[in-house]
Order: sequence, then structure tokens, then C-alpha cells
Amino acid sequence: MNFQAQNLTFNDFDNDGDNLVEKQEFMDTFTSNYAEDWDNTDYTNLDDEDFYTATYSVVDIDEDDLIDEDEWNWGYNYYYGDYLGDDFDLYDYDDYISYEEYYDAFDYTDYYATWDVDRDTYLSESELAEGVFESWDVNDNGVIDKNEFNSFDAYYLDI
Repeated sequence: MNFQAQNLTFNDFDNDGDNLVEKQEFMDTFTSNYAEDWDNTDYTNLDDEDFYTATYSVVDIDEDDLIDEDEWNWGYNYYYGDYLGDDFDLYDYDDYISYEEYYDAFDYTDYYATWDVDRDTYLSESELAEGVFESWDVNDNGVIDKNEFNSFDAYYLDI
């Protein structure tokens, strides 16, 4: 996955210059610059295949098309810990989690459904942006500070 707007900084998201990125600031900037990058199937709507392909890419930090245990644990901590057990070996068959193993792990969870707020089986740009915002707002205080942004920027925006 190649995110097109790779060079955006904290200040690009912090539109009002208060050193915090409020949800609406994040959603506006994210949808303008990144939402299209999640559409891997080139349909008009973002579906579960797009979602899982993109989230796999985000978790595959070293971009080798395989998720090792460290990458799995990072993803577990920040994205899907509420949906799966944390035991890497439950999902891995050969020391790495392939995309197929990743997709199969989520097959019977409601991970995608929780992002699909209106339950229409597609993610709108705002549903996607809100889900990403919620993942980045680690302390759940409704804003993203520079530390939270930098933690994810290193893994996500520059992929």
C-alpha cells in the first residue's frame, strides 16, 4: 500500500494551531489526503476487503508482506486487541502471519463491523477517519497530542 500524502505533519492536522488535533480536524485532513488510499479494489465504496488489506499493510511495519510477532503485538495493542486473543501462535502457522491468516483470524469477529457505524457493509470516509482517529487517540481524551501523533506517524503515515 502506498499512501499518497506521506509528508503531512502534525501541523497539517492541527488546523487551529492549539497543539492538539481535535477529531474534526483529524477527520477533515485524513479524508482529504488518505481515504482514497484505503480503496484497494477500486470500487466506489470501501468494503471489508479494502479494510483488511489496508490494516494488514499498516501492521506490516517492515513491508515484507508478512507480519511477525512484534508487528502482531503492536497491531494488537493499538488496533484489534478488543477483537482477538493476544496469542500470536493461534493465528500463525509458520512463524509469520500471511494476509490469508490475518484475514481468517478476523473472519468471525466484529472488528470491521465496529468501524461500519451505519451497518451498510461499507465504510464511508468519515467512518474510516473516525476509526483511525479513535485508534490514534490512545488516552481516549478526544484529541491527539504530538506524542500520540508521532507514535503513529512513524508507523502509519510514512508507509
